[in-house]
Amino acid sequence: LPVAVRDSSFAALLARVMRADPRLYATIESASLDRGDVVLAIGDRRIRVRPEADRTVLQSVTEVLGYLAANAVAWREIDARYLGRIFVQKGSA
Repeated sequence: LPVAVRDSSFAALLARVMRADPRLYATIESASLDRGDVVLAIGDRRIRVRPEADRTVLQSVTEVLGYLAANAVAWREIDARYLGRIFVQKGSA
């Protein structure tokens, strides 16, 4: 299980991640708050989402992760906080 602060919004978000993509959920090491946003840590990599991120946003993150893996693109951070957009910071983790 990811290490996270004891908060119902974190628990709800992590439950949505688990339902949207169990494999992604299994890789999350921790979840933390950063200026009101949630940062999901996977090793040295980060995924930033809003606490209320829904299944559609989380599935979009999964699609981006799949694209990055299929194309062997190294990334540091995925930022999915903006409606209809996901930004990727490339680079080695």
